[in-house]
Amino acid sequence: MSPEECAVADWERIGEMDARAGQGMSYFARRADDCAEAGYPADREAWTHGWDTGIVWFCTRNNGFRQGINGQRYDSICPGELEPEFLDGYDTGQAVYQARSRVDRSVDEIRRAEDQLAQLREERPRDREAIAETRERLAVLRDRLRDQELELARLEGLAQGQGFPLSL
Repeated sequence: MSPEECAVADWERIGEMDARAGQGMSYFARRADDCAEAGYPADREAWTHGWDTGIVWFCTRNNGFRQGINGQRYDSICPGELEPEFLDGYDTGQAVYQARSRVDRSVDEIRRAEDQLAQLREERPRDREAIAETRERLAVLRDRLRDQELELARLEGLAQGQGFPLSL
């Protein structure tokens, strides 16, 4: 926080916003250090009260899904009674995120293999063995991509069936 922000800090609001952003209780120390350096005291009680409010918003099933599908890391900040619901959404979102990532990596790998094949055809048109090996590798990669796309569609269907929006 800047010295100017510390001078007018609404610690309750800051705590709420920190929790809504997925910051744990330990984040207060960073805020307090910033303000102490500028000569302003931090109000732990007000920050904690705000954090307690914000964490209820953060630890919902829908926000868990949002965090998961966007590939965000979860640092186990949800209180015990809120965590199961958050994790239900988070785990579903993470599964979709990871499946999408696998598809993206496979698409990139196919593009590289296609480029390699084009280069072989141009630079070594008589090297039938290398061309055949690259074609074979492309076929394997495309089969794997099809399987990954089917798995992604299955996971997205499950997420939608649980009421999660895929367009976040």
